[in-house]
Amino acid sequence: MCTVSNAFPRRRALRLGLLSAVLGGTCGQVLAQHATADVTEAPPRGPPARVGWPARPVRVVTPGGPGTGVDLAARILADGLARRLGQPFLVENRPGADGVLAAEAHSRARPGESLLFGFPAVANPSLHDRPLPYDPDADLVPVAPVVTEFHAFVVPAALPVTDLAGLFALARERPGILNWYGAVGLPDLTFRLALRDHGAEMAFVSYRSLAAATLDIVAGRIQLVFGPASSALAPIREGRARALAVSAHERAPALPSVPTVAEAGFPDLQLEAALVLFGWRGMDPPVRDHLAAETRAVLAEPAVAERLRTAGALPRPGTPDDLAALLAGQRARAAQGVRAFGVARSPG
Repeated sequence: MCTVSNAFPRRRALRLGLLSAVLGGTCGQVLAQHATADVTEAPPRGPPARVGWPARPVRVVTPGGPGTGVDLAARILADGLARRLGQPFLVENRPGADGVLAAEAHSRARPGESLLFGFPAVANPSLHDRPLPYDPDADLVPVAPVVTEFHAFVVPAALPVTDLAGLFALARERPGILNWYGAVGLPDLTFRLALRDHGAEMAFVSYRSLAAATLDIVAGRIQLVFGPASSALAPIREGRARALAVSAHERAPALPSVPTVAEAGFPDLQLEAALVLFGWRGMDPPVRDHLAAETRAVLAEPAVAERLRTAGALPRPGTPDDLAALLAGQRARAAQGVRAFGVARSPG
């Protein structure tokens, strides 16, 4: 009697097919059956097996401090990727230096062990006042846009303005007296261009973090912050600060009564504020594309979308090409600031 184990590896099954032709008879038939079964019944290799990543825990480095909207979005994404890819995705907060500290930490990690989740501005040299300690084109590989944040124009509750028109009018009446802070990158640049175009003057104040600027808005020490609405939701809802408008093309779910800049009569202030995901230097395209697809799958989950909306953001699923196009557009807009002011960001 001829018996054959069911535990043949695939490469041995191929050899068995040849052997069966030599032996013939009953044993040859048995061997042929096992060879055929092994080849046809082997489960197809899914994307994780083809890609081979991740094989160990992955750091998700973010410039958002603990408890910020950026940090919350990073954790929502990290949780989803961990569920889908079978490895822990551990959020690492590296706030400071307009996101440069986080980008530098990511660039120094070993390939495949780190992702960067944060602002597109970290890949735009024109938006920084000194050379970057990494190569934004080589070290920050575009994976996908992830989230659209809602940026808001926030003023102290005691400031005698209720809309953007009133703010510009007050700035014209008191040139250089009112202080403001804008989140690094296009928020800063967009508002400076608007001040120039509307004949208004306000003094820029530099802060190490948006959270510190928001505290000074509540205290009345500065008169405007233009940045992620998520950082000021609590004081706005408590009546200690006022949102004049949001810069997106639609109203923020977390601030439904606050108009868009277009509704307020200032379409030149419209700005899409995205949070995006970067990979590492030398990232293989199949790994990049697979990670982008898994990111889109996470964002498609209803529970994830609801958590983001509650935090004042919306899912912004996309491809590596979508993110590359977003980065190119923002670089072009930064070049406009360089032409207008000599630099693309406020001094401070």
